[in-house]
Amino acid sequence: MKRKLIVLFFGMISVLWTILAMASEEKDKWNVSVTVPCIYQETGSAVASIEGRPVQIRRTTGVGNRTSTEGLGDIILKGGYDLLEEPEQPFNLSAVAKIKLPTANKDDGLGTGEFDEGVGLEASKRLDSRWTFLGDLYYTFIGSPLGWI
Repeated sequence: MKRKLIVLFFGMISVLWTILAMASEEKDKWNVSVTVPCIYQETGSAVASIEGRPVQIRRTTGVGNRTSTEGLGDIILKGGYDLLEEPEQPFNLSAVAKIKLPTANKDDGLGTGEFDEGVGLEASKRLDSRWTFLGDLYYTFIGSPLGWI
């Protein structure tokens, strides 16, 4: 899976490319997964990638000081339990807990250098043989690295 996100910070554009490698396993109503992101980001501001989104961590001086960096992002481990499963025209609802491991280089802004934890719900509804609606709702407890605004 590959995605590109462009974000505007105080008149400076940041570009973030993320390629995700994912693996998952399901047994009965339980499931676990691991997500390993590889990140390329180009920015004119001091940002860190948090769950695939660039977040400004401090203001920088001087316009035109663009930097780019790339590398391994923070690995996310996730486990869930299926609360509801329908056999026909399935609607599935799962309770999920996740933890982000600080595997990214925080000095390059690819991560925060802190563990983050989260809890939430994931839902899916098959609309027909070709279309499935996916949705999730999470609350994430973000670590607090030094130097954040």
